[in-house]
Amino acid sequence: MQQRQEYTQRHLTPRGWEIGHEKRDNGIKERAIPVDRVFTITWTETCNGYGPISGGAHVEFGSPTSEEVAVLIAKFGEAERAL
Repeated sequence: MQQRQEYTQRHLTPRGWEIGHEKRDNGIKERAIPVDRVFTITWTETCNGYGPISGGAHVEFGSPTSEEVAVLIAKFGEAERAL
């Protein structure tokens, strides 16, 4: 079985979390990056069909220690961890 890699980006903006690019088995869905984003995180999952699914988060833009990011996370909560 072929290894499968999927991901979803989430952008934190003054309006809250917005979904960015997504990759699934059936292709990639691209979305415009919000011009007012302050933080972007990408959730990934990898599965080879034989073992457990592995995954994690990768910061793409911004700093999780930024005061602006902390204020918006306090207001809107953490990004959804599911793809």
